[in-house]
Amino acid sequence: MDLLLTSFDLFNKNLEETSSDNIFYKMPPVSISSFKDRFIPDYEVLLLANRFILDQQAFERLGNNKSGLYSEVFTTFKILKSEGFVKTVDFESILSENKDQLDQMLETDLLSIDQWIPILDKSRSKWAKFNKLIQGKINDNQNANTKSHHIKIIKTSTQVEHFLLDVEKTNYFPNSDFKGNSKYFKKIKNNVLDFFKNHYENIRCKNREDRLVGYLKYVNSNILISKILNSGFYDWQDLEPFYSKKFNLMTEEEDKIDITQNMNQAVKNLFEVSFPDFKNWNVASLVSALKDKRIIKLRKLVQDAANGEVEFDLEFAQRTFDDIKEIKKDVEKKKKMIFRSTIPLKLIPHVGALASDLIRDFGPEFYEKRKKEKYQWFYFIREYGSKD
Repeated sequence: MDLLLTSFDLFNKNLEETSSDNIFYKMPPVSISSFKDRFIPDYEVLLLANRFILDQQAFERLGNNKSGLYSEVFTTFKILKSEGFVKTVDFESILSENKDQLDQMLETDLLSIDQWIPILDKSRSKWAKFNKLIQGKINDNQNANTKSHHIKIIKTSTQVEHFLLDVEKTNYFPNSDFKGNSKYFKKIKNNVLDFFKNHYENIRCKNREDRLVGYLKYVNSNILISKILNSGFYDWQDLEPFYSKKFNLMTEEEDKIDITQNMNQAVKNLFEVSFPDFKNWNVASLVSALKDKRIIKLRKLVQDAANGEVEFDLEFAQRTFDDIKEIKKDVEKKKKMIFRSTIPLKLIPHVGALASDLIRDFGPEFYEKRKKEKYQWFYFIREYGSKD
C-alpha cells in the first residue's frame, strides 16, 4: 500500500498569515503525542505502508529547515528514500490540473457551513494539547509560530474585545476625557457597546468562515491527490475530525471511507494498549521492520481492526498476553517431552541419525513455530522493542 504524507497548508494561503516563515508550512505530519527537543515521525503509522509519497517541496523544506526541529524527520525520510521507500511528487501541479473538481468539492461543503463549526472546535482542541506539550521546549520565535498552525482571532477583533471589556468595567471610554455617570452618558455608552459588539461578532464570524474555507480546501486537496495517486493518506492528527466528517457525508458511490484513516488510528491504539512502553523506533529499526516479512501479519491485524473485526482495548491486550504465556508454557513442556522420548532412539544404530533429522524438521522448533503463527505480529513488535 502507498501512503501519501500530506503537506500542511498545501496550495492554500488562507491558513497561515506568514506561511513561508511558519515552522509547519508544507511540512509532513509528525507525532503530536510526544516531543522532547525535536519533532519525530509517527513511526507506528509508517509501518503500514510499502511506500510513502511526499510532496517534492515538502521534502526540500525538510532538508533546508535550519531550526533542527525536523532533523529526525528529514533523516528518516532521506534514508527511506535511499532505500526505495519514498517517492516525491509535485502536489501543486496535480491540484492545478484538477482545480475545477477541487472548487466543486468546496462548493458542496459550503452548502451548510454551520455543520463545520463543531468540527473546527474539535480540531482546535486537539492542536491545543500539542501546543501545550511543546511550549517552553523551543525558542520564543518558533514558539510564537506554533500557535498559527490553527485559527487565531485577528488582531483587530482582539483589540475590539479588549475595548469592550474596558468600557463595560468602567464608566469612561479608554483614551478619552469623556466620562461620567449620567443617564445621557450611559445611553451613549450602551449604543457604542452595541455597535462594537455587533461589529466584533461580524469580524469574528468572517474570520472563522475564512479559516474554515482554508481548512476545507486543504482537506479536500489531500483527499483529491490521494484518489488520483490511488493511495491512502496520513495527515496531522488534529485535522482528523474534518476527515471523519467528510467521509460520513459521502455517499456509497463516493468512496464511503478511506480505510487507511481507520488503520492509522488502529495501529496507534494497538501500541497504546499492548505496548505502552515501546520506545525503540528509529530510522534503522524502521527500515529493518519494513523489510521483515512478518510485518504482513501486523498489517493484516490492523486492517481487521479498521474493518471493525477486532477492537484494540485492554481486554484484547490482556487476552493476548495470557495466550502468549500459555504458548510459552506449552512449548517448554513439549520440548521436554520430545527430548525425553527421543533419547532411546538416538542410541539405536542408523536410527539415531534419522531421529535427529526428524527432530530437526518436526521437533520442538517446528512445534514452536506452529504455535506462534497466530501471534507473529506480537513477536515481531516485541523483538524490535527489545533492541537497543
